Amino acid sequence: MDNNVHFISNTPEDKQCLQASYAMIRHFYEPGLQIDWDEWADLTGYLPGKGTWSMAGLMWFKEHGYEVIHIATFDYREFAERGAEYLVESLGEEVANWELKFMDLLLEQDRAVKFLDSGIWLKREVTIEDIYTFLNQGYLIKCLMNLNALNGKPGYLGHAVVVKGYDENGLILHDPGLPARPNRHVTVEAFKAAWGDPNSAHSEKMDVIRKVSPLRPAPEQNFNPVELAEAV
Repeated sequence: MDNNVHFISNTPEDKQCLQASYAMIRHFYEPGLQIDWDEWADLTGYLPGKGTWSMAGLMWFKEHGYEVIHIATFDYREFAERGAEYLVESLGEEVANWELKFMDLLLEQDRAVKFLDSGIWLKREVTIEDIYTFLNQGYLIKCLMNLNALNGKPGYLGHAVVVKGYDENGLILHDPGLPARPNRHVTVEAFKAAWGDPNSAHSEKMDVIRKVSPLRPAPEQNFNPVELAEAV
């Protein structure tokens, strides 16, 4: 299966892969929508020259009628309370140092408090089977990847992609880049090797997003995404 998702590239400064990923998801469920990029960047938590964590964007989606689940073993309560210490403890020094370089730590800790109250976070491990399950239920998926690993390079570079489908050969991504790579086909093995970081126990994360509308109706069967996620 392969969802027909309009492709949107990262911006020239190569710092808004998350904004591009969330814009693709929003455009899929709201066809024809014209997104004001500066406004969208602000709504999803972008700061010039920085990377962006997912919390601000996910809370925006939920506040605007989307069904949203963020699945991760990363403990946002510990992060809100302990900040950098928890990042190093949970992600390892390489990934934590990269995150700290490209984030506003106190701002994200404050967002984590609100995020915990939102009910979006589901604390458990993510699996490839989750991707198949949620895609089949009409959701789109945003994953945090190690772009260097995805491209066969050493080191860590955090990156957001949209998982839009799958076939017998693996997963189909819209990779906003840079360089931009729409309909990027990757094997399951390559995807798993680049999902988060192998040296970080809690770096694998997945955003599951859907908006039911006349244009994008829900599957016929009754479906509770949290119950399903806990059962997988």
